[in-house]
Amino acid sequence: MIFSSALLALEKYPQPFGLKWHLMEEDLVSLGFEKIHSQGDFSTLSSFATPKPWSQAEEYTTITYKGRLVKVVARSRVIDKDLNGAEGKVLYSQVKDLMISKYGDPAESIQTTGLVKHTDPDEFYQCLKYAGCGTYRTIFRYAGGIMVVSLEGIDRGEGRLVVVYESPSFAEAKRQFDQANLKQDTDAF
Repeated sequence: MIFSSALLALEKYPQPFGLKWHLMEEDLVSLGFEKIHSQGDFSTLSSFATPKPWSQAEEYTTITYKGRLVKVVARSRVIDKDLNGAEGKVLYSQVKDLMISKYGDPAESIQTTGLVKHTDPDEFYQCLKYAGCGTYRTIFRYAGGIMVVSLEGIDRGEGRLVVVYESPSFAEAKRQFDQANLKQDTDAF
């Protein structure tokens, strides 16, 4: 099986929001997920609930590869009327600290804004939305997988927190997908 090298790592890798890694796509559908997109062997499913919901989540997105769960994304409710990002920063810090207490120090953590545009404090989320202006992101590498906590800008005074879990199998699946695309592109030319 393509995931053989990653199966051992899955035993230690967290199962976010009550979703078990390699859960079949039809099991996700039975939990209330709806397929919203497919490309090659990857499918994207979405839901407003999970077996163990995060109190701040508004939406969950899952990625399957060859019908099995390899990635989970939770998006918080929209944080609005928060011009300087105070509420978003508090939520970011709470989740980041929770992840540190469970999984140890992050591999990378960056919190910066106002690098090229939107330098006023009341343009916090606009800056996060603009590429190269700023980022609030913490990356954890744990048991062969990757977890990311980040603030995402939507508009002036509006943003959301995004939490991503990429299972140890995700990197291998993406590598195989990229190789297949490269072969297809090579054949096309």
